[in-house]
Amino acid sequence: MNSLQFKRNELKKFCSLVGFDTINVQNIVQNLDKYYYERIETKIDKNQVNQKKYKDGTIKQRILRPSVEELKNCAKN
Repeated sequence: MNSLQFKRNELKKFCSLVGFDTINVQNIVQNLDKYYYERIETKIDKNQVNQKKYKDGTIKQRILRPSVEELKNCAKN
């Protein structure tokens, strides 16, 4: 068995585990950036209503990159 056959067999095993068609999984892998979006959250001080800041005065932020569409469904399985 060559490496290409091995990769195909492993892809089929993975797809059967997550319950997706191999074509859908290949499409997700080829267009992975399409299945994420970026959101920036500003951290809030719980004792005060102000935004949290570093010692140098810059506002503390958190970058979130949640998955969407089929990739999110794949992660739930």
